[in-house]
Amino acid sequence: MVSPEIQKQNTHLREAIPPEQRLSVTLRYLATGESRRSLGFQYRISHNLISKIIPEVSSAIFTSLKQNYLKLPTTKEEWFAVAHDFHSMWNFPNCIGAMDGKRFLLTKPSNTGALYYDYKSHHSMIMLALVDANYKFLFVDVGTQGRASDAGVWEKCILREYLEGERLDVPAAASLPYAPSVKTPFVIVGDDAFPAQSVPIHPELLEREDVNQGIIVPGQGRQAAAAFERLQVVGRGHGNEAKAVRDTLKSYFMERGKVSWQEQMALLH
Repeated sequence: MVSPEIQKQNTHLREAIPPEQRLSVTLRYLATGESRRSLGFQYRISHNLISKIIPEVSSAIFTSLKQNYLKLPTTKEEWFAVAHDFHSMWNFPNCIGAMDGKRFLLTKPSNTGALYYDYKSHHSMIMLALVDANYKFLFVDVGTQGRASDAGVWEKCILREYLEGERLDVPAAASLPYAPSVKTPFVIVGDDAFPAQSVPIHPELLEREDVNQGIIVPGQGRQAAAAFERLQVVGRGHGNEAKAVRDTLKSYFMERGKVSWQEQMALLH
């Protein structure tokens, strides 16, 4: 599958390293983290050449497999399938992914100052990943310098941009199992390093003040006032809508959505 991407031509001076060997040395490096010099002794390849082979083969693997093994859902049916797996396997309804960040240690790159210096006093690079109920990657963002926080990575992440731009066709709010009168939006779960957020109301729905003419310009929301009648009243402040959703789910998991073993696992007995 990756051979055509990593095949090199023989020359009059030497034969090219075959694709099988290139792939083997790359997979061993990725699996073990073994040094290039050590790999050079094992494969009889110079460590300088191995330093070129690894990124080339890694890029070829990504290009060849990303459509089948790193595909972000883009239709309602695909998101429903992800949510179904979370509910059936983990008893979490209306969930379309779990997200977290992982720091990979590295040698400080030249002339980077403290860009890669993290809160654990290491130099690192951050991978932000979204996975489904089977731990399979749906989305990966790699390359942010270690000094950033998970929330900082998410703030600049293209996935956030796509979600807020409604470009991924995520389904609308749906009823919770055993509580048909309670609806929540589909959510992504993460730890407390991420802020509780929801997709913002579109500005064109809101009224605005025309300071030049001293009048209030009605927004499109007045034309669809009925759509706002069912909104829960919450206090002002950052993330209030998302916090209300979190509280709704909290109440659900402690009441109708409760499973028999959760208190024992949480050491409440």
